Amino acid sequence: MNQSNSFVKDPAQRYAAILDNLLEVTQNDPSVFTSLNTNHFYDFYKIFGREYFSALVRVSATSGAKIELPFIESNLSRIRKAAESIEEPSLMLELFKNNDLELSDNIKSQLFSNFENTKPKLIEKIRVDIQKSALKWKLLERKALSVLDETNIWPMHLGFLYVSVSIDEKKIYAPLFFHEVSIEFKNGRPFLIVHKNIKLNEKLVFILNNAGFNINITFDYSGMSIDQIIFRLSRDWNNVFPLPENIVSPFEKKNPDSINNKTIQFHTGMVLGIFLPGGGYSRKRMKEIIDNDEIDKIFNIDFLKSAYAKKLDKQIFTDKPKLFNITKTNFSQDRAILSSLIQDTVIWGPPGTGKSQTIVNLLANILFVGRTALVASQKKAALEVIRNRLQDLRMFCLCLLTSKDFSKRSFYEPLQAFIDYLEYFSEFKSLPAGGNQIIQEDELRWIELTKDINKSQSVEKILDTYRFLMSNCYKTFSSNIKESATCLSETGLNKTDYDTLRALAKNVEMPQSVSQSGTVDLTEFGPWKREFMRLNDKSNTFTRYTNPENFKHYRQLKKRAKEIENLLPRNYSGQISDFFIKTASVSYEQLEWVESISSRQPDYNRNELTEIENIKKMMTINTIKKITRFSAEDLQMYKEFAATIRLANMDPHKFIKNYGRIIKKIIPVVITTPDTDLSIWERGEFDYVILDESSQIFIEKGLPLLYLGKTKILSGDENQMRPTNWFGVRSSDDTIFGNVESLLDYALSLGVFKILLDKNYRANHASLMTFSSKHFYKSQLDVVDVAGANEQDAIEVIQVNGKWEDNRNIVEANKAIEILKENIEKYKKIILLSFNAKQGDYITNLIIQKYPDLEMAMRENRLMIRNLENIQGDEADLVVATIAYDKTAKIFSTYVGRTGGMNALNVAISRAKDKMIVIKTIKSTDISNNTNSTDTMIFRLWLEFLEKTDQERRDFVKIAINRGKNSVVSNYENNISDIVVNDIDKVTRNKTNVELIQNYSVGTLNIGLMVLVDKKPYKAYIFDDFSYVKNVNNFIEFKDKYKFLKSKNYDVKLVNIINWSIIKNNEMKWYEDSEILKFINSNYGANNFVRNDDDQEIELNLSDDFYNENSRDINELSKEWALYFNEDDKQEQNDETIVPEVIKKATKAKEDNVLRPTKKNSTKKNNKSTKDK
Repeated sequence: MNQSNSFVKDPAQRYAAILDNLLEVTQNDPSVFTSLNTNHFYDFYKIFGREYFSALVRVSATSGAKIELPFIESNLSRIRKAAESIEEPSLMLELFKNNDLELSDNIKSQLFSNFENTKPKLIEKIRVDIQKSALKWKLLERKALSVLDETNIWPMHLGFLYVSVSIDEKKIYAPLFFHEVSIEFKNGRPFLIVHKNIKLNEKLVFILNNAGFNINITFDYSGMSIDQIIFRLSRDWNNVFPLPENIVSPFEKKNPDSINNKTIQFHTGMVLGIFLPGGGYSRKRMKEIIDNDEIDKIFNIDFLKSAYAKKLDKQIFTDKPKLFNITKTNFSQDRAILSSLIQDTVIWGPPGTGKSQTIVNLLANILFVGRTALVASQKKAALEVIRNRLQDLRMFCLCLLTSKDFSKRSFYEPLQAFIDYLEYFSEFKSLPAGGNQIIQEDELRWIELTKDINKSQSVEKILDTYRFLMSNCYKTFSSNIKESATCLSETGLNKTDYDTLRALAKNVEMPQSVSQSGTVDLTEFGPWKREFMRLNDKSNTFTRYTNPENFKHYRQLKKRAKEIENLLPRNYSGQISDFFIKTASVSYEQLEWVESISSRQPDYNRNELTEIENIKKMMTINTIKKITRFSAEDLQMYKEFAATIRLANMDPHKFIKNYGRIIKKIIPVVITTPDTDLSIWERGEFDYVILDESSQIFIEKGLPLLYLGKTKILSGDENQMRPTNWFGVRSSDDTIFGNVESLLDYALSLGVFKILLDKNYRANHASLMTFSSKHFYKSQLDVVDVAGANEQDAIEVIQVNGKWEDNRNIVEANKAIEILKENIEKYKKIILLSFNAKQGDYITNLIIQKYPDLEMAMRENRLMIRNLENIQGDEADLVVATIAYDKTAKIFSTYVGRTGGMNALNVAISRAKDKMIVIKTIKSTDISNNTNSTDTMIFRLWLEFLEKTDQERRDFVKIAINRGKNSVVSNYENNISDIVVNDIDKVTRNKTNVELIQNYSVGTLNIGLMVLVDKKPYKAYIFDDFSYVKNVNNFIEFKDKYKFLKSKNYDVKLVNIINWSIIKNNEMKWYEDSEILKFINSNYGANNFVRNDDDQEIELNLSDDFYNENSRDINELSKEWALYFNEDDKQEQNDETIVPEVIKKATKAKEDNVLRPTKKNSTKKNNKSTKDK
């Protein structure tokens, strides 16, 4: 049997790739092998000198003094002074060489040929470098901030007590300890800020211990100075590991070949640089999982994957539990939330589809039912979005997120607010329950009622009569359908009068013609004439009066007319004959049936959110109850826990270890990153583990997190970025663990149930997502233009004649700077995206050197410099992209052209909310794909897309159809669209700036009727033809479409054959000149345009709000969820369970219906459906 395809039973073989990636000694990782060959690592001694070095190693963390070391007063000044005293060329060369200052061959030659003139030039150059030295420290700070954003780990450290050893031909040269530092600028001068945090190099210790070296440091070194740490180690490791007495000296450069010692040796010196020393916890936990043979038990997947969909549908349509959401959702998000609450789930979230909103609502539901959760992501920014959107509920979260300032304040302040709120809480009252089912009971009843409409053979005739009566008897229509239950009675026409009038109609004999011959001029004929003319107005039967012979039945007719007039409502404005015709075959009971249906139409605008304040107070009451039931021992620990929080002086890591037992009892949610030490929690202690951006988490980093939870939820997108290995390459083999790129890939390969979030909320123009929708999501995404947004080109392409040289394109860089300066005040946030990291570095350098306004925007996060590798998770109103490459570039070897490049491209081109400007030199025809690379091909297709006209990009895959002159009217089964169009046309036909367009395309969706004013969307109508009567899913998706369009700021109404008669008159008021003028004066609705900023900061609000004493106790509702957490109740689904079939009905455009030909826009053709799911 082929070993690569067999099930490997030996754990050492099966998990070899995971173990190798855990233990791999990668010489590119400076935490394993430090080199000074890049701009991110500097010899501390050479920068700051002996005096600062000596002072630093003596300062303890408990001294309380803030250590600030000025950069520019040290190394370069010392070199300048030394150079001034040198009188020999060879000594000058040696000075520059020893301090890593390069001299060209020409300068070296001039030193020996003309020393007297060359020396002053060199000294002047040093002075210039002193003045410009701030640049490299700004760049180092930017690098540190970039890594912090990506990893939630502050990476700038001083590494000291260096260790060298050769382990199985793998060379180690790394610091045993790190001292956290940062850079601050005061009046333009850079200072190194040395913080109190000293930490162990976990990577190094893990590697050494796995090689058999016993590096066990048990004493508390957090308050010690560097000298004290070295002294203590020298004492503890006496005769085992000899340590240097003093490390104050230059750093000794080494290369791997020079390290051959098999025993550990320690070295002097200290290095300032970018290090990621963590990961020890993940490695220990992963090894524990493997040793205990638990890895295959983390996911327990059924063979029949259909069981998961059946289980979910049973919950939605049969059990119908309530959800307690705090932000608005759509159907796909509700399905994802409910599925996550009851089973392992992958939330597949393409760009901008609301993954974070879904997670926030999921957490609100978890908190409501009293469960616990661990939330983690490799991206700090993603976690900050979740934390902020939780609003007041984040007080129940322990957020282990790193900040630049390292202050304990940022860790302890939320905890202080939490315990203060708990201890001073006094509102112990019942709370309103809230919560909503995905499909409401009144909605299910509505669907049942609409079945009667489809069954009725005479429904059109009944509705025609109902509309006639509403139009001629009832003038004051309510816009609220539920308030219209008495519309029929309010016409003044009751059942008795209605039936009597129908009976009279059968007995009245109306003359069909009047003879004009024999007319006599009688004096008494005048009153007769007036009476008949009055009757004529009612009956519409007589067209003229003639001789008296025509009035032989006058007395009988007059009597009948009086009876009819008394029975008809006073405000009846129609013709008697029309009344008789319309009501001839329609009973009053049938009219009441219509009205009973209209009065039960669901409220699609109902508030479906649960008050955050109610959940917060419920959680507070439950937490207080827990604390009051504490044992004496736990209560004493809580008192210490609270006191420590208020003092805020203990190291956060130590605080968590000391008070883990209390944290587990009263703080239900932990938010952190994979490398955080979670050793106080054991297997399955969290009810839920939620991993956001799971496509960016390595399997060996993610499995230890999932191991801690009962139910596992992975949020991510297989078409987005894979994990980033910052310093090295990964090990792989033929097992599943050696082939998967990410934790998400692993979960999907096992068949974890997946739900697609199918609506894009980020892009305000559909064309911004057109390319991604087709090539990455098979056109399954709903992408819609925002109403009222600026209709300028959403994608602007600037073709330049640049040159790709030395890993940069100067022409494109300068153009990018120009565009940034033009737009920095126009947009709230801008991303400068470089397809090449070196191009991004070059632009960053330009900004720092020459453009202080742009540099300030960077510091304020109004401008972000990103490249393909680190843009995931970010978004901006404007994205300015510089591709940099030209026709000479070997695209297949670039990041975008090699394996995984297409995912990076998908992420990069989906970051913009309003606009994307692409600067490019390369053309699609410049790319040849000799390697048959899919990634290179996708990049070329994207360039082709950019080179299309704006209209062609709109029409791409027909998701943004031409809104122009050739729209065909849709032919709905119940003809309601024609009725609405004709009614609105009557009141707008003389308004030349008003257009009516049926089946108006706004991206992937069509709107039944759009009314435009000066080409801008004014009113939108969706027509309900009750096609969902056979499938509840279709109703939910119909409602979802309405809610989605509302979220995109369309003023949209749902219209059906029943409710139009009721809301018609109110709707007609919107077409009065005064209302249209208001719309125009509001900048066509742009002043009312509400943007949903995903990055909006939400402040923590701990204030008390009013709540209802008499409402139902909120705790009762949590009982509905009890069965989902009872292990005994987790049974297999019955195969015979019948659930509604999930079908997306494709909107099929029908032709031939045309608006009135007399109107200017009446011949616009129908836009065919652009989406068939």
